[in-house]
Amino acid sequence: MSGAAVSSFCVCCGWRFANSYSLLVPRSFCESCHKQLNCYQLIPLIGFLIQKGRCFFCGVQISFVSPIVETLFGFYAIIIFFQSSPLTFLFIFLVSSWSLLLSMQDFYSHTVSGRLLLGGSFFFLIFPIWSPPFVKTDLAKEWPFFYL
Repeated sequence: MSGAAVSSFCVCCGWRFANSYSLLVPRSFCESCHKQLNCYQLIPLIGFLIQKGRCFFCGVQISFVSPIVETLFGFYAIIIFFQSSPLTFLFIFLVSSWSLLLSMQDFYSHTVSGRLLLGGSFFFLIFPIWSPPFVKTDLAKEWPFFYL
């Protein structure tokens, strides 16, 4: 479920970045009629299914980008969760979420935020330097190419 929730957030951020909306204000709304969505409509995948792929208020079809990305990233998160240790999962999940956020920004606006790109790059490049030794050992076992 965390994979679907994070991917839902990334899709939302990408759309808001492309359309010059703040990430905080206003609350989530229909792209067509601009009515605020109810809490149950924001649940990844379930909200889409409850509404049968259409806006509850105006009936306009909801884009299939969000449910497809939520489903794929949700399964991806489950796979890496069961394939790696908790700390390795956390690192891979963070890198993947950052990459998804960048790709959603690029998908919607054909640009990416320089701050997000450079900030994430800096964080993940210094990760091997400040990470505890057991994380390095764990990552080296499961992802040896990371430490070449």
